Amino acid sequence: MKKLYVSMLAMTMAGGVFAQSTVTTGSVKHVLIEEGTGAWCGYCTDGAWRLEQILANNPNAIGVSIHDGDPMSTTEGDQLMTAYSPNYPNGAVDRVPHSSGDVFMNRGYWSSRTTAQLAVAPNFEVTLHHGYNNTTKALTITVKAKALTAQTGKFNVNAYIVEDSVSGGSAYNQSNYDNTTVGHHYEGAGNPIVGFQHMQVVRKMLGGPWGSTGVITMNPAANASFSKGYTYELPTTANYTRYKIVAFVQKDTTSLSHRFIMNAVEAKVTIGTLSAIDEVNDNMSNLTVYPNPATDNVFVTGTLSEQSDVNISIVNAMGQVVAEKAYSKLSGEFNAEVPVEALNSGMYYIVVNANGIRKTERLVIAK
Repeated sequence: MKKLYVSMLAMTMAGGVFAQSTVTTGSVKHVLIEEGTGAWCGYCTDGAWRLEQILANNPNAIGVSIHDGDPMSTTEGDQLMTAYSPNYPNGAVDRVPHSSGDVFMNRGYWSSRTTAQLAVAPNFEVTLHHGYNNTTKALTITVKAKALTAQTGKFNVNAYIVEDSVSGGSAYNQSNYDNTTVGHHYEGAGNPIVGFQHMQVVRKMLGGPWGSTGVITMNPAANASFSKGYTYELPTTANYTRYKIVAFVQKDTTSLSHRFIMNAVEAKVTIGTLSAIDEVNDNMSNLTVYPNPATDNVFVTGTLSEQSDVNISIVNAMGQVVAEKAYSKLSGEFNAEVPVEALNSGMYYIVVNANGIRKTERLVIAK
């Protein structure tokens, strides 16, 4: 059975805490890996396993599986696959071409391309806010895009509805050419694998394969913000705890090889209300971390539009909270000091939570 890996850091940062209905990338780069797959594809068990390993080892990586030729395929997914005409199991990493020129590349390249993309400075902050009614099955979503620096060109926003642990009748059984591959994760699992649990299955591309146009203005200025609302109704028999939303900003050009994913965020569907689909109650702005790199102390500043309890955590690359401070009833501009003299040199993340709004910034400690 295919396994799902969720690290602590993924829950805390790459898409925020899943129990919250608002998540944001802050100024941290996240990478979207789009796996092309199908239940009929014998080598797609290897693709599935490689993707799970990448997600387990890279908390800021987000994975989705776009099915073709089986009951899990979608109209939008078919359009995307037709445009790029990949072999299977090929995948796109932020839709940035490999050196071969392929956007959907061989699975052997996914890991190195993910590492490369994670090192790219993000151009957009992406915030996702949602509400869900488990009685009506109605899901309401707002995607907010903020240009971190002045950008040139046209950009679109998008949101995917994704489901985990999908199985069914014989058409869902996964062909497995690695059944006799010694040492492979799926060795001896059968060919096909009966009752295979398909993970991160794309059920709907709310903005289509190329995103919703007319939301972000051409050549957006630094700090310009834009939002787009979507609605979607889960199936009447759906178990909402298996569903996720992936929101992102993508480049809009005539060239298929330049329609990059700029940044992305992910959240599990949770029950709650969204009072206004066009608005995200982002009560925290102007978040700044300095000095960066830091040696002894780091300062976190920002502006709160309403009185909030603020929690500041420093998280290491293993997803462990290594320092934490909490403040009650802050308002307006705040300046919080967090000692870091006890921490070793390296890359960390500062996670700031104010009344359910969670933002993340990179922090380098250099001794």
